[in-house]
Amino acid sequence: MLSSFLVALQLITFNLGEDATIPSNNPQTETYRVNQETLILTQNELTEEEDSPKLYSANNTPISLGAFSSAMYDVQHIGDFNGDQLDDVLIEGNTGASSYNTVSYLITSQGKGLYSLQTFSQFVQAYRFGNDKTLHIAAYAPAEFKYAQDVNHAMWTYWPTLYSWQGGKYKGIYKTHLHRDFYTQKVRSDYQKEIANLRESTPAGDQEARKAIAARQAALAFIDKKFRK
Repeated sequence: MLSSFLVALQLITFNLGEDATIPSNNPQTETYRVNQETLILTQNELTEEEDSPKLYSANNTPISLGAFSSAMYDVQHIGDFNGDQLDDVLIEGNTGASSYNTVSYLITSQGKGLYSLQTFSQFVQAYRFGNDKTLHIAAYAPAEFKYAQDVNHAMWTYWPTLYSWQGGKYKGIYKTHLHRDFYTQKVRSDYQKEIANLRESTPAGDQEARKAIAARQAALAFIDKKFRK
């Protein structure tokens, strides 16, 4: 069961597409071709505030992308997320040096130079289930289980909310039990590995590690209760 599920579930490797042929006047920027447009992104520098991503049409006309709340950006993936044969862009943003400040954005093409913006907090990963034409997005944010955030940030427990493309945007689906195997197998296995790593890497009796393990055990119990058949 597990092996067949992992074959059907594919982690989408980051794809940055082809570099744009239009050179940037600023050597500190990165350019990417998205459909017939050119995305210009300031390189990720932790020491300086950066402009939000800019998109330009073939005739160099600015295209509105929406409101960004971060200051630093990094393109994670360019590709067709919703199955409409148009490229979309997954961007990771950050308002500071800590990963705690990470926010992710999906810029979805609507065709004819129109784009919509959807924000996810904090980290995201793209998955394809079986022969689905669209990608699913797992958005990882701090969990709400006891002790999940009552420890050092490096030990926080994160919960992935699974999103699917529905009605023109990504919507959370984990409460509907769609793709429950993602939780009962993939997510469950991840928590078990994190517990094992915490036990191996921290001294016996470490209070923060015990809390971090307890939070992940609570997450496992939640999965067993909500998603097990």
